[in-house]
Amino acid sequence: MSAQGDCEFLVQRARELVPQDLWAAKAWLITARSLYPADFNIQGQRAMLDELGAFWAGVSDQGA
Repeated sequence: MSAQGDCEFLVQRARELVPQDLWAAKAWLITARSLYPADFNIQGQRAMLDELGAFWAGVSDQGA
């Protein structure tokens, strides 16, 4: 498998995990970022997960 294919696999796996387990999705992206630090797709997904995490933190704060 090519490096690009490996990178896409890691990002796709993270996307699949977002609805079930945000922390597992972040772990997959941390792994991907460690292996492919210059890949823009990974950086974009990480930003999306950070925004999603901030959203859920705000929701849980409002519900408390």
